[in-house]
Amino acid sequence: MKKLLLFCLSALLLVACGHSEDKKEENVSQILKSEEPVVDIMVLKTGDFSRELISNGNAEASKKADLNFPASEEVTAIYVSNGDRVSKGQKIASQDTYRLRSKLVSAKSSLDQAYLSLQDELIGRGYDIRDTTKVPASEMQLLRTKSGYDNARETYQLALYDYNNSTLYAPFDGTIANLFSKEHNIPSTSEPFCTVIGSGDMNIDFSILEGELPMVKKGREVEIMPFISDDTVIKGRITAINPVVDKNGLVRIKATADNSSGVLYDGMNVRVSISNTVPDKMVVPKTAMVLRSNGRSVVFTYKNGRSFWNYIEPGEENSRDMIVKDGLKDGDTVIVTGNMNLAHDVPVKIGKIR
Repeated sequence: MKKLLLFCLSALLLVACGHSEDKKEENVSQILKSEEPVVDIMVLKTGDFSRELISNGNAEASKKADLNFPASEEVTAIYVSNGDRVSKGQKIASQDTYRLRSKLVSAKSSLDQAYLSLQDELIGRGYDIRDTTKVPASEMQLLRTKSGYDNARETYQLALYDYNNSTLYAPFDGTIANLFSKEHNIPSTSEPFCTVIGSGDMNIDFSILEGELPMVKKGREVEIMPFISDDTVIKGRITAINPVVDKNGLVRIKATADNSSGVLYDGMNVRVSISNTVPDKMVVPKTAMVLRSNGRSVVFTYKNGRSFWNYIEPGEENSRDMIVKDGLKDGDTVIVTGNMNLAHDVPVKIGKIR
C-alpha cells in the first residue's frame, strides 16, 4: 500500500513539473515575439560619393618668434605668463639697466676720445677735418684704425644695442609660450627667454602617398581635426606642394587654416581630410554592411515589416560611407543600424527614417 502511494505522488510531481516547463517555454516564446529588433532605415538613391584622403600631420604657427635678452643681466620684472594673449609692442620683461647704462656711457666716452685722436691724425697730415672727402680712402681707413675710432664705434654700438634691448616687447599679436624664467635671475643668452606664437593662421604639414597626388592641388579645401577632439573640424586650404617624392614614396603638403579660435596649438597632432566628389553612385553608411562568417558582405533591406539580407559587392569607402557596386537597386529601403544580430526574413520595428 505504501509503495502504491509513493508511486502516485511521484507521478503527480512529474505531471506538475511538465506543465511548469511548458508554461516557461510559452512565456519565453511570447517575450521573444514581443521584442522585435528596432532598426533605422533609409531609402537608397543614386547620388554623390565623397572620395576621401586621410593623413596625419602637425600644426605649426605661421608666425613664431623666439625672444631673448642680448646681455646677461638680472631680470627685474616679468609682465606676462604662459598662455597670455599679447598685443604688438606690449612689454614682456625687463632687465636691470644700471650696468648697461654704465657701459654705454663708458663706450660713448671712448668713442669721443677716438674721434679726437682721428682729427689729430688728419690735422697732422695737413687735411681739413671739415672736409674729409679729399682724404684718400686707403689713408682714411689707416687713420681710423690707428686712432682706434672704428673699434670704439663698434663697442659703442654694441653697448647701445644691449641697453635698447633691455626690455622685451611682443613683435606681433600672439600668445606667450615657453616662459620658464623667474624674476631676479640672470637669463641664458644662448636660449630663448620666451616664445611669441602669432594669432591667426596656422600651417598644417602632412604627407600623402605618391599615388594620391591627383587628389591634391593648391587652393583645394581640407578639413583639419585635432586628435584630442573628433568633433572639432577646422577648414583650411592647401598652400604648397613640395615637388619631391622621398624614399618612402611620400610627398609633403602644407595647408593653412584660420586659428583665430585658438583651438590649434603649435606642434599639435592633427588629422587631415581631403574630399573629392564622385557622382552617380549607390552610397550607404558603412554601418549598413555586415560581414558574414563565410566572408561575404551583406546589407539588410526592409519590406513589409520584415528584414531581408542581400549579398552585395562593396566598393570604395570613406570614414562614414561606402559604395555598393552590385546587390541593391535604386529605391530599396536599407537597414542602416540595429542589423548586427538580424536574421533573414524576421519581423523588425522601425526606429528612425534617415
